[in-house]
Amino acid sequence: IMGISRDKWHKRRKTGGRMTQIRKKRKFELGRPAANTKPLGRKAGVKLAEKEEAVLKKLESASKKTKRKYAEREKLAKVEHALDDQFSAGRVLAKVASRPGQCGRCDGYILEGKELEFYQRKLKTKKGK
Repeated sequence: IMGISRDKWHKRRKTGGRMTQIRKKRKFELGRPAANTKPLGRKAGVKLAEKEEAVLKKLESASKKTKRKYAEREKLAKVEHALDDQFSAGRVLAKVASRPGQCGRCDGYILEGKELEFYQRKLKTKKGK
């Protein structure tokens, strides 16, 4: 069955010649209709349903014990100095761990500690050249 595809192999070359088919059609080359999903977030001035308001009020009114617990955690939480400098500069170094399927998704992590120092030295020597 022929379907709508988003590949370039069905088109002709600039010279007018046909492109040779190098493989069969792939799932990611399918042409699909728009999903028509709703954008995230609330619009200004829009009223919520009663159930939605109840859920939000419940989240806002946490117990005193829970609020105290999170306040203590905030006091103890410390961010590494080098990482804090990156945030203040508006640039955070991260490493790509994997690209599953190379389909637009990318897994990675923020560099910190010895690994961060290593890559900063590499960048500094690269800029010096």
